[in-house]
Amino acid sequence: MADWLLISEADLLQTVAAEEPELQKQLAKDLFFVLEQVTIRRLLVREAKMEGPGQEGMDDENLIDQFLEKKFEGLSASDEEINAFYQKNKKTMGDASLEDLRESIRENLVEEKREEAVAAYIAKLSDSLKVRIDSKWVEEQNRIALDNPVDKARGTGKPTVVEFGATGCVPCDMMQPILDGLRKNYKDRLNVVFVHVGEEQVLAGRYGIRAIPAQVFFDAGGREVFRHIGFFAADEVNKQLIAMGVSK
Repeated sequence: MADWLLISEADLLQTVAAEEPELQKQLAKDLFFVLEQVTIRRLLVREAKMEGPGQEGMDDENLIDQFLEKKFEGLSASDEEINAFYQKNKKTMGDASLEDLRESIRENLVEEKREEAVAAYIAKLSDSLKVRIDSKWVEEQNRIALDNPVDKARGTGKPTVVEFGATGCVPCDMMQPILDGLRKNYKDRLNVVFVHVGEEQVLAGRYGIRAIPAQVFFDAGGREVFRHIGFFAADEVNKQLIAMGVSK
């Protein structure tokens, strides 16, 4: 049976007001994202409180953390997965050997699995909800939310490559000449967009970016067709574009 979770616009604005001024500006332009985050938080708090005693005096953040930690404990990464990750990303590892990085890679892979498991669990919880939103509010928020470089590019009728990254991140910096090459070689046939995740946290969050650099490919209709995490060599980028039917 579907369940109700009532959230008002006042709840969303209160959430926005609690953030730092710079982040407030981003959140105010994407109340859909805020609605999603508030909904997820309330769902998880509700599920955590159903676990029983031992939660007295805990704030919502700690309650959720404890609940998810317990629910998804026991995740692991095999030596085969660690070795495969190292080989795939060897170009960005410098002089560090596999043994030097084994434990940090293991931690990263386990965290990635945990994030995927949590996302699947939240999606399942969300399916139990009835959704009813004011149509005029939706129309206005949709207009505001689309005012960003990614969605503008997706609406041009041309294929788009978006790089989510940051300056000072080694693999991100290694991607910049590749992006410049795409702009030069594909000119008017391809949109190439760079999003600095440190300056556009909400936009990155909306597109599910959990690690950088991340390359997301959209077809001419604006639909996502492929994404990759980490350094992506120029030859591999071009192969993906060819698979999408984009030629120089």
